[in-house]
Amino acid sequence: MLVLRALGGRRLEDVEPFERLPQRLENVRVAERDAIEDATELWKAVDEENRKLDGRGRVLVRPSGTEPLVRVMVEAPDEAECEEICARLVALVERELT
Repeated sequence: MLVLRALGGRRLEDVEPFERLPQRLENVRVAERDAIEDATELWKAVDEENRKLDGRGRVLVRPSGTEPLVRVMVEAPDEAECEEICARLVALVERELT
């Protein structure tokens, strides 16, 4: 019922479910993937980048479940902003965890 209400009388094929944003995913090889839990500077930076995006995009940083990697994923309104945020966070992961 909620979906039908959200459609507002429009045909399903005429509705865009969400706007696709430029996305960047970087895998950073680290010495110990679980060390990310104590990377306070990194988590502060992730929070700050999400705050700056203010709902216009998102940042996700997580350890790989199977490899000694930290995955940094950024979505932002434009490619340049996406690349800049990702580069800053990748550099921080490399500095704190390698």
